[in-house]
Amino acid sequence: MDVRRARRVKIGLAGLAVLGIGAALTSAAWTDVVFFDADVTTGNFNLQGALPASQTAPVIPGTADAAWEESDDITAITLNFGSVQVAPGDPPTVLTGYVRNDPASTWTGDVTAIGLDPTSTLPAGITAVVAFTPAALPQDLAPGATATFTLTVTAGPTAVEGATGRIIVRVDGVSDDPVAP
Repeated sequence: MDVRRARRVKIGLAGLAVLGIGAALTSAAWTDVVFFDADVTTGNFNLQGALPASQTAPVIPGTADAAWEESDDITAITLNFGSVQVAPGDPPTVLTGYVRNDPASTWTGDVTAIGLDPTSTLPAGITAVVAFTPAALPQDLAPGATATFTLTVTAGPTAVEGATGRIIVRVDGVSDDPVAP
């Protein structure tokens, strides 16, 4: 009987193995897969600057892109106010400049700071102040939006005759929110 019982167990196990393989093949026929993809790009914002054609009659430059410059490198600044000459007792010299977020930008931007770059060198007795008009930093500078700033240079009574220096205005900004499509 032991031989007979062992044979039945072997036949039973073989049958279960065949059923297991068949079940596995059957369940494999019921699987499915679906895939999705998307292109990934990053947004951008780009601060640019412009100077009016004449500081005696400052107006916002036209929409011509040629008037707007980028200057990411302090050694290659193309926006130049020219020579500012001041003397004690003279009224302050006020110059106008403009900042915009490039119309091709896909993000709005916030101006976080405006001021004299630390590499500026002012002669003794000369002060320079940079401020936006109105005074608050522009928030939510949408693509194509423009902000106006002034640079005021004043000679105090102790200004040294014949001294020279260099004023560099720096405007910093950060991306804010994407522009709605």
